[in-house]
Amino acid sequence: FSTILGYTVLSDYAIRIFLFRLLLHISRFGFHFFLNPLFLSCFSKTIMATLRELKTRIGSVASTEKITGAMKMISSAKVHQNEAALRKLQPFKDKIKSIMGHILSTDQNFDSPLIVAREVNRAAIVVFGSDDGLCGAYNSNILKGLLAHIESLRQELGEDLAIDVYPVGKKMLKAVDRLHDPRLNIISTDGVDSKMKGDQVNAFTDSLRHTFTSGETDRIDVIYMKYKSMSRQT
Repeated sequence: FSTILGYTVLSDYAIRIFLFRLLLHISRFGFHFFLNPLFLSCFSKTIMATLRELKTRIGSVASTEKITGAMKMISSAKVHQNEAALRKLQPFKDKIKSIMGHILSTDQNFDSPLIVAREVNRAAIVVFGSDDGLCGAYNSNILKGLLAHIESLRQELGEDLAIDVYPVGKKMLKAVDRLHDPRLNIISTDGVDSKMKGDQVNAFTDSLRHTFTSGETDRIDVIYMKYKSMSRQT
């Protein structure tokens, strides 16, 4: 009695409870009570209503399963597409990093307003998150890294350090808005999100460079999740 009309209806435990209660009622009212036509009519209607309700619930679960299966396929396709784009950018990033490392390690004088070291009275943190949900602990782990970095800066540069936070991504913006720290200045820029195009990226980086070269900010740090595999980011 594990299925009725092809649908799983009751677990073994539920069946035992049902039979136990049925025997209990038989012992109290006698077997002849259950042969009463009125009781049999009410009992059959109750069973049919329960079966219809269970059938409706099973159909609802099956429909939800189909929807989540389609969402999983779409997400998998997007992940593979983004993975391929990251692999294409990796050699370019490594080469830029290597060139900058060689320039800074030479004995020759290299002057740039972007590497000027000065006393830090105001710091800026750019933190990258996602625009969409359904990504597990991705954004919460980045937020933990942000809070740890803020604490590290205050220990190094003083508790009164003014900090500007530039959240990138709708989920990250919502997360930092809930911090309620009067010493944090949350700066949200229209059009700056995890899906922005090249022109928007250039405009955003230009504005950050201007805040540093003009002296508005004395230090700019970037917090992001480094992708290693689908199951591992650091």
